[in-house]
Amino acid sequence: MHALESAFYAVERGSKHDQNRSNHTSAAAAASPPPEEHAIPTPPPDKPYLPPVPVSQADFWRPRRSALSKDELLSFVDPPADGDTVDEHMAFIRDPYMRRYAQADEPEVVVSRTNDEEDYPTWNDVAKADDVVQRVMHELNMAVGMRLRNPKSFSAPDIYDIYRQLPGTRMSHVPAKLRHQLLKALGMVEKKDAQSMLRYFAVIADVKDSGFALWMAEWNAAISFAARYVGSSSSSEVEAAVNLWREMEQEASIQGNSVTFNILFDVASKAGNFTLAEMIYKEMEKRGLQCNRYHHVSLIHFFGLKIDSDGIRAAYQEMVNAGEMIDVVVLNCVMSGFLRCGEEDAAERVYERMHQTYTGRLKDIPMKVPAQKEGPDVVPTAAATEEAPESATVVSVDPDSLPQSAPKMADLVRDAPAAPTSLDTADFASHKVMTDVLLMLAKVSRGDNKLRASYQHLVPTRPDLSTYRILINHYAVRLGDLSSCTRYLRDMKKLRVPLNGAIFLALFKGFAIHGGRAGTRADWSEQRLRSIWSALLKALDDEVEGLYISTWLVLWALRAFDRCSTPEMVFKAYNSLTSRWDPSEADADFTIGVLHRLLKSRQPRALHRKGDDSDDGYTGRGKSWSSGPGGGASVLGRLGSRTFG
Repeated sequence: MHALESAFYAVERGSKHDQNRSNHTSAAAAASPPPEEHAIPTPPPDKPYLPPVPVSQADFWRPRRSALSKDELLSFVDPPADGDTVDEHMAFIRDPYMRRYAQADEPEVVVSRTNDEEDYPTWNDVAKADDVVQRVMHELNMAVGMRLRNPKSFSAPDIYDIYRQLPGTRMSHVPAKLRHQLLKALGMVEKKDAQSMLRYFAVIADVKDSGFALWMAEWNAAISFAARYVGSSSSSEVEAAVNLWREMEQEASIQGNSVTFNILFDVASKAGNFTLAEMIYKEMEKRGLQCNRYHHVSLIHFFGLKIDSDGIRAAYQEMVNAGEMIDVVVLNCVMSGFLRCGEEDAAERVYERMHQTYTGRLKDIPMKVPAQKEGPDVVPTAAATEEAPESATVVSVDPDSLPQSAPKMADLVRDAPAAPTSLDTADFASHKVMTDVLLMLAKVSRGDNKLRASYQHLVPTRPDLSTYRILINHYAVRLGDLSSCTRYLRDMKKLRVPLNGAIFLALFKGFAIHGGRAGTRADWSEQRLRSIWSALLKALDDEVEGLYISTWLVLWALRAFDRCSTPEMVFKAYNSLTSRWDPSEADADFTIGVLHRLLKSRQPRALHRKGDDSDDGYTGRGKSWSSGPGGGASVLGRLGSRTFG
């Protein structure tokens, strides 16, 4: 500290002395004339010549020192030998192996835009490949062509398995035309699920890795898969769809069309993000994209989700004014929206109008039927053929096998048509073709009301399976109105709409939610449940089209018997379904777990009341349900050696 203080005082004294000296020197210079300039002395030959350096002014805190130039500052440190920049050295530091022994970067893939490169490779290039590639390519070409002509002839998983047989970078072997056909074939799925989505995106990744461009239809299909591969959309699906849309427009430089915005609008609406849906609708209007049939239907569904019945009416009116064809799909969407809003009367008016319009057309159309023996052909009207003969039934129940207290429920499920109409059995491809036809008719007849009316007369508005599925789901599950369900099932019989698995599922849900056991005087009684159950087993044995056993059907059927009947019937229903079903291991574990939970849920109460002569609250008997009618083994004991916690 003493040394520092001494140095400080020395510097201070020196600075004051220099300041005084500078003041005296300045005064003397002002009094005398300036001296003559002298020549600069030549430095010694052994020392380099340095130009004079200007001297900075000194003050109390900054002593006088020389001002260094840029070149002098650079001369302090030798320059880098190779002239590298800081960025190059930072890249060297970020090298994972620190000595540049990492693998070389892959060549940057640039998406081709020229016609010649978009058509690469061709079939001539395939002819130059080895025998394995040629064999797989011809097999893939045949499979894709068959699926595009008839989707049922070849499945999407089989086509994907053939594609995976290609070696190396698979997509580089596929010709351009076949590449787009392959994506179209894999995108033709009736119901999007996780497996179909993963298959499609795996092929999309191969296309992008190979540097090929995607068409707009393929981008739209990818967005649709990302948004609709689950049953109910959430914020995750919305985010995935929006990210793909951003990638399509920003990276691929492809502007979205009306189909793109309809997919985004639909997923945002179903996920409950109505703010985003409105933003997408405004962006579509800002770009001047014209609303087509898809967007009008999505807009009706949007107002239904928002519980805005007036919005549904306005959207439907706008669709009619736009000249779009109104078919059963549009009317089903309107009816579903009214039911969601709680306006059953409005939905009923839509249904009655659909029913009356169809029956009115039938009265004017003569239909030929096979003549009687040795008699001429008769041509009765279609109204006279509404009641189908009992010989043409596929689902029937023997009335003698049912209790006398259940005549109405027997009428619900008997006399279902053996030959469903083409409108009810049309597959996914047929519905897609029908939609394209409706779009074409609306485009051709736009502006000509007379032509539009003639085309509209050809569009089917007859209630179909989806119509009755919507109505029965609402009245059976939500309201528990058995009389309305009875009326709609009778209308299905008259219009020859076949009983589908979705109808049975809705009825079992109604019994599971609103059912009651014997003595409760519930409309959804055990006798009516047994009549529905007999019809289901008969339809399964006859292999009715569109009817199959699933985990949901087993779940709600067991819950229905648990609500309305005894544990013995629950166990018998489980055996009846599993004997007609070949489930996977996961489905088998799920169904037997459901059965175990239903049976075990009553066990503590039944065991506590064992031996009591009073009502046990479940079977109406004095015995415990854990013992059979003959006092044998318990129902849980019949499940086998499997144990559940």
